[in-house]
Amino acid sequence: MLLDLHVHSIFSLDSPTPPEEYAGRAAALGLQGLVFMEHKRLVTDFDFTGLGQKYRLLILHGVEAETFWGHLLIYGVTPALAQTFDFSRRLDPVPLARAIAAAGGLVVPAHIFRPYISLGARSLDLPGVSAVETLNGANSEDENRFAVQWASQVGLFATGGSDAHFLSELGSCLTRLENSVETMAELIAEIRAGRCQALRRDHQ
Repeated sequence: MLLDLHVHSIFSLDSPTPPEEYAGRAAALGLQGLVFMEHKRLVTDFDFTGLGQKYRLLILHGVEAETFWGHLLIYGVTPALAQTFDFSRRLDPVPLARAIAAAGGLVVPAHIFRPYISLGARSLDLPGVSAVETLNGANSEDENRFAVQWASQVGLFATGGSDAHFLSELGSCLTRLENSVETMAELIAEIRAGRCQALRRDHQ
C-alpha cells in the first residue's frame, strides 16, 4: 500500500492547495492514501473521511508540531490531546511525545537532518520514537541520504513523505506498507512494527 504520509493543504496557511485537489492527484498517481499533516493545528472542521470515500483513498490527518528541538509529525492526535497541548505554540517535545504515546498515537521526527527545524540525532532522546522520516520531498539529496544511513545505523524504522505544499510536489517521497490499512490506528501499528519502507516515487 502506497501512501504519502506528509502533505500540507490550505489549512496549513503556507499552502494554496485544497485537500480535494490533492485527492484527485493522488488517485491519478495510483496512490492508495494521504495523510494531511497541517502545521501547528488539528483540523476538525473538514470531512477527510468523505473525501477519501469520494476518491477511493484512505485519507487521514494529523499535526506537524513545532517543538524546541524541531518539527514532529504526530499521527493519532485525539481531541483531548489537542485541548491539552496548544499546537499553535512551540512545545516541549518530551512531555508531548509521552502523552501522544500514552494515547496510542505516534510521533515521527520530520525531515530529520534539515538544518534549524529538525531533531537530527536528538530523535533518539525522544520517548517512544520508533521511526523517523528519512525521505522528505523538500529535503536535499544529501539530507535524505544521510537520514537513510543514520536511521539504519541506529535501528529506527523509516517513513517517507512529500512535504507537499503545492500539487506538483505530491508523491515525490512515499511510504510503502506491507499490509493495507483502513484506519489511523492500523497505520500506526504498521509503522511501529516496522512494516513500512520509505521510497522515492521514481524508485517504487
